[in-house]
Amino acid sequence: AVVSTQSTGKETVESVHWTRLLWTKLLELDMEATLSCQVLTNRCTESSSYLTLLTLFMILEILGGAVWLIPVNIASLISSTSLRTFVLYTNMLLAQVYDEIVKILSKALAGRQRPGIEDSLKLPLINNFSFPSGHSSRMGLLSFLLVSTEQRSLLYCFILAVLVFGMCLSRVLIGKYFVSDVVAGFVLGNINAVVFTTWLWVGEDKLEHWYFKLNALTGGFGL
Repeated sequence: AVVSTQSTGKETVESVHWTRLLWTKLLELDMEATLSCQVLTNRCTESSSYLTLLTLFMILEILGGAVWLIPVNIASLISSTSLRTFVLYTNMLLAQVYDEIVKILSKALAGRQRPGIEDSLKLPLINNFSFPSGHSSRMGLLSFLLVSTEQRSLLYCFILAVLVFGMCLSRVLIGKYFVSDVVAGFVLGNINAVVFTTWLWVGEDKLEHWYFKLNALTGGFGL
């Protein structure tokens, strides 16, 4: 019994040791990939492409932010011309709020500081935590909802995929996120979408009253 206990204890120690080595290696690879992306950005900023790159990243920063997307979502909700679209935009709005809460809690719990790489683009930051990426989480959530709740064409899906990829990649290129922050954010967004559509989705039966009430207040949709 004593020999068995010692053997089990040794196996546990070895397991912890190899787990730590693997985790350390993953973090090293994460930093290497992040630094490689930043090297590419710095080369561009030293050339005539600086203003073009800065403009592009600023556009992506705004388009992927809650400050832009939530008002657009509300405007789409108010201008809905059918109960079906009203339900979709209402749930997209609620899902974004849910995703935002989960993201804030995740950042606070993880407490991971940003890479500390010199930001040659000098883009503004809301907080000092990077894990997970809020923009990537939001993109994962919305892209899942847009594709899973409506029948979309291949062209639509392709354009959406390019936009989402560019948005996520830009988070690393600006030097304020690790590659793992972006990957984790996108995965978290998809998980939040699955959770929301499975357990929190508000159906037409509960929103029909509000649809017609808002219709009466605005004098008709499609303003």
